[in-house]
Amino acid sequence: MVPLVAYAVMITTALAKGDTEYLAALSLALVQLLVFMGYALVFIGIPALCLRVILRAARAHRNRLR
Repeated sequence: MVPLVAYAVMITTALAKGDTEYLAALSLALVQLLVFMGYALVFIGIPALCLRVILRAARAHRNRLR
């Protein structure tokens, strides 16, 4: 979350100065960051969610056996 705020401040500063080349570089970096965060969600978040569901089912099965 902090990098997004930092990018927003840098982009606002670049807009205020009218530096289009710096603004383009910042925009590209922001897009790359958002894509990376999306990949992190897919490759870390979804397996973690699946593991949570599996562990919950195993716990329910164990409690049912008692």
